[in-house]
Order: sequence, then C-alpha cells, then structure tokens
Amino acid sequence: MAARLRDAPAVEAAVVTEGTGLEVALATRGGAVVDLFCEAGDRAGYFSESEVVSPALPMGRLLGWLDGWAAARRRSPGQGAYRDFPDPAPVQVLALEANRFDAAETWRVPLHGGLRAYFQFLPHEDAAEVLAQIRESFDLFCESDPFFQHHRPRWQSILDPPLQGHELDADHPWSRCFIECAGAALSAQPRVTAAPYPCDAFLLHSEFGVPTLLFGPRGAGGHNADEYVELESVIDTARVLLAAALEWCGG
Repeated sequence: MAARLRDAPAVEAAVVTEGTGLEVALATRGGAVVDLFCEAGDRAGYFSESEVVSPALPMGRLLGWLDGWAAARRRSPGQGAYRDFPDPAPVQVLALEANRFDAAETWRVPLHGGLRAYFQFLPHEDAAEVLAQIRESFDLFCESDPFFQHHRPRWQSILDPPLQGHELDADHPWSRCFIECAGAALSAQPRVTAAPYPCDAFLLHSEFGVPTLLFGPRGAGGHNADEYVELESVIDTARVLLAAALEWCGG
C-alpha cells in the first residue's frame, strides 16, 4: 500500500498473508470499535442518607441494548462468501469496566462504567451507514432509559472511519489461478471461504483496485499473548505463494 501511494507500478494481484489455516479467503468483513463511557454520581455522596448514584446497574441495560443488536445482526442474511455463516456480522463486547477486583481497590460503588463494543459488517454493506443506524438506535435507547437520559454515555469511535469489507469473485482470474496453484502445491484442494474478521485487505481491493485474497499458515490464539503459527504450514504457505506468483506472472 505504501508503494502504491508513492506511484509505484500498478499491481495486478495481491495476497494478504493472515493466518487462514491454509484456506483461501476471498472476502473480509468491515469493522468498527466503539467505546461507551458513562460517569455519574458524586464521591461526596458516600455515607450519606441519599442513594449513591452509579451507572453500574444501568450498564446492564446498556448491555441488553447491545445484545439486541447482536441478535438482529445474526438474522442478517449473509451474502456471497458469508452466506453459510451462522453469525455473518457479529456484534461483540471487547471490554467491560467499573471497579476492579484488585485487593487494593477500596470497596465503593463505582461512579463510572465503560463498555467497548465491536461491530462487524458484510462486504456489500456500507459500514458507515450501518454504524449511523446503530448510533441512532443508541440515542433512542438513551432517551428512553430513566438513567441514561440524564447521564448520557459518551460515544467514542476508535476506528474512524470504520473498516470496510471486501470480496473477490470466485470466478475472477486471480481467484481461479490461486486456488488451482494452492491445490497443486498442497496436493489437496484448499477450502475456499471468507475470513471471520476484518483486516486491511479492503484498502488494496477497493481503494487501489487490486484483486485481493487472503491465504496464510495454520495457527491459533490470534491477538493473544500465545498467538502462534505452525512452522510446517509457513513453509506450505511459501510454496503456494511461489507457485501462484510464477503461474500468474508467467501465464
């Protein structure tokens, strides 16, 4: 991508080497991460006759609103490479915070609550448009909630603009070439699917017009401290990439 921004020669095809388990992924999801943070109450109100105002219990209703969106998105009809996914466009909770369980933490009712949500989008969807619908739903929820209408959570987009999805047609010459070369190099036909995550492939595919797919080694533990790939499958990945490059450039 950096080379294309510097007016390097046009690229005819690309592979993003995410860990796909030696499967060919022709599509990726879009994604947006949003933080919802609420502060309420006054430390001076502790040990008084008045109730301590806290967002801790109302945060449960905020989770319920998010769960409603997760259920609605599960009912979204998957298309193309995502048509057989049971949850084609997931909504996930990445973090939830009030007080800590640390032994050094003072026992007190929390005066703040935070929620980090991850919304994913299908390749045919406009991520910004769907996110605007979610934001409108959030505003309506807050206006109708007895707590949040007075203590509105702050909406903060972590990915702005959101990541878009992308999909390369299975009949595209690059798809056919890569799948055929992978089958020959691995001595077995690879599974053709879609990535269960967003990534930057859409930049190459949509922004620069470069036909892009994903292919990479086996492994596990993505985005965790023990993330790994299997060394033998790294060698297999290299063999497939070499075979595809030779066929595409020489054919």
